[in-house]
Amino acid sequence: MATNRSIKSGRQFTDSEARSGAAVCIVGETVVKKLFGGQDALGEKIRLENISCEIIAILMGKRQSSMGTDQDDIVVIPLSTSPTAAFMVTAACSASRLLWN
Repeated sequence: MATNRSIKSGRQFTDSEARSGAAVCIVGETVVKKLFGGQDALGEKIRLENISCEIIAILMGKRQSSMGTDQDDIVVIPLSTSPTAAFMVTAACSASRLLWN
């Protein structure tokens, strides 16, 4: 399981994707709203710095944390896709840093 959050649409990473570092990602609702205007983003590609990945799932909305951070402004990739980017992606990735391919 890539995250302890529920998936709104799409699927989790397969074992093969997780092991091989496949170019796939799971995104939060804020990312979908900012990049795709809330339209269906499954199958679309986004780029996070030098990593291009296909959106395979949208996470259920969680809204803001008690600290005021947007918990839906997130992109999750398999760790083996980019060990150096994994910290930034899982810590909190602003959708404004992402590009739609």
